[in-house]
Amino acid sequence: MPTLHLGFGTWTRAEHVLLVVPVSSSVRVKRLLNTLSEAGRVIDLTRGRKRRSLVLLSGEWLIISAVRAKSLRRRLAAAEGNTGGGMLHEEQDQP
Repeated sequence: MPTLHLGFGTWTRAEHVLLVVPVSSSVRVKRLLNTLSEAGRVIDLTRGRKRRSLVLLSGEWLIISAVRAKSLRRRLAAAEGNTGGGMLHEEQDQP
């Protein structure tokens, strides 16, 4: 299964990614961030760096990343199409 590199050695399965947006994209996105943060469903992967993108996963989890949304979208497209570009890791099936 293809996985998506989110930054700082953190990966997620590409099939679980629903949305990738810049942090400053809209009021709705900020409202979603606040709502999920209050519910304890936000994972901050910035390690103190500037927040650049938000990744919404299935199961209503939100990841805050220091990687630009454009870069994450490019990596996601590579993962979905298996074109080999971007930071893509293909897990090998074990017998």
